[in-house]
Amino acid sequence: MINFFLSYSNNDHNKIIAIDKAAQKKPYNFKPIIVAYSKKHGVPLTEKVKEGILSTPYFVPIITKNSINNQWVNQEIGFAFASNKTILPIIEKNIINNLKGFIHNQIDLPFTYVSNITNSIKESYSFRKCYLELFKHLSIINKIIFDSKIRMKNNILEIRYSFKGNLLNGFFDNKVINLETGKHFWVIDPDTLDNSKSNTPGNLHGHQNIKDKLVNFSTVGLSLGKYRMFSRIYEHDIETNKRYVIAEKIHEFEIS
Repeated sequence: MINFFLSYSNNDHNKIIAIDKAAQKKPYNFKPIIVAYSKKHGVPLTEKVKEGILSTPYFVPIITKNSINNQWVNQEIGFAFASNKTILPIIEKNIINNLKGFIHNQIDLPFTYVSNITNSIKESYSFRKCYLELFKHLSIINKIIFDSKIRMKNNILEIRYSFKGNLLNGFFDNKVINLETGKHFWVIDPDTLDNSKSNTPGNLHGHQNIKDKLVNFSTVGLSLGKYRMFSRIYEHDIETNKRYVIAEKIHEFEIS
């Protein structure tokens, strides 16, 4: 059974109820982890939160005008990021430009809904459409197997990855961040993996099983220090022009 941790403001509890009810019905049968429902008596709230986040690979914060400055929500996001969890935020569109920190408007944010102060029915419909897209995404990524390994050899970083599954217009990339300066760059994608005319680099369409694909790039010229690399497989919905992170591996290396 797929489970995911829900992080939210108490002022958005009605949204949590809606997600919880929908997630546990067919065809999904997911199990949201909601700390407020935990029956572990005598266990401090902080421990319940940590246990809940660590018990699942998926962390779903509900980011709204009620939660954007909520201390608990922001600390939970930080803990989830430090724990290398896959973070899948649901975000109120009206506040996207106000986001700062680990979740901000310069990264892919495909799960958004439109708030409506004057029409709660329209807002509920938009929110429902949003979390059902998230459920679809969770269903897909649990059918995908993706692995990547890295090795520093002289001044060359070797990235070796494997993929098994079935994606429509899937592609991959590697984002590298200097942990000391915060600067980031993208490792050049290998050649397109088929003869598709798609504009998406590293197209995986039609490839269900790729083993030990090797990518190399030179680290000559990069500043000394520690780096974090995110190797990701995406699915690109051409109709909506949205990109969804299907799978991710995080590696760290050092240039000395």
